[in-house]
Amino acid sequence: MELCFNEITVMKNGALPEDITLCAQAGFSAVELRKGTLLRYLRGGGTLEALRQTLEEQHVRAASLNALESVSFQTKAGGRMLRELSEWCFAACRVLGCGCMEVIASFHVPEGTSAAAICRETADSLLRLSDAAADYGVRLALEFMAVPGSSVRTFAQCAEILETVDRANVGMLLDTWHFCAGGSRPEELSALRGDRLFMVHVSDCPARAPFTAQRAESYWPGEGDAPLEELLRSVRAIGYDGPCSVEVMDPNVLALPAEEAIRRAAETMKPLLARVER
Repeated sequence: MELCFNEITVMKNGALPEDITLCAQAGFSAVELRKGTLLRYLRGGGTLEALRQTLEEQHVRAASLNALESVSFQTKAGGRMLRELSEWCFAACRVLGCGCMEVIASFHVPEGTSAAAICRETADSLLRLSDAAADYGVRLALEFMAVPGSSVRTFAQCAEILETVDRANVGMLLDTWHFCAGGSRPEELSALRGDRLFMVHVSDCPARAPFTAQRAESYWPGEGDAPLEELLRSVRAIGYDGPCSVEVMDPNVLALPAEEAIRRAAETMKPLLARVER
């Protein structure tokens, strides 16, 4: 599997294109770009073409752009703004050679909405986005999130939505923290088709009752209680061989200088992936 770094881990102290160079030096072959960091780079006078050149020179590929948020349960005006933003993001992906865009379902669902209605609405929203994404050669990776307010909270719920969509360019982003924080189990992964898993985020999680862990309790691999090795072996067993991206939200990590955080991310992930691939 591919060693990847998620820019959100250095969202406070990171900057493009310096982070890409640091990732290359640490041994990462892929990076997940953060939309906010990318826009900050562009506001400062950078260009997509120059960033693509940096990626090519450093032999690091852009694995994903994160993220299109609240893609479901949009108002008419909100839906129009989402379409415009998504078109820009997809166009940026094409320039950067980035073939995947993370998407997140709504955190603002009308009270009393059934699980079936959430599935239908999220699937319909993804179908609309997938048409536009296909024109740019971009795949959409839906992330389920085991945090308050999220409308798509579990692996099983996300998998059901993907079955409803049934599009080749729509798949899952599996985050080990959300997987464990929501009470999902590694054996559940055997039901997922390998070609529907587009991206894996890796961070550790403390042992908590389902949906009670705090997002700030997202640690370096090996510093929590999540069965990361078993989980990644299960992912590999269904045929996934794509990016495993370090995404840590621990405030102590977010406060680190980018160079230190990127180096530490590589030091924790390389041994884990080596054990998984033995």
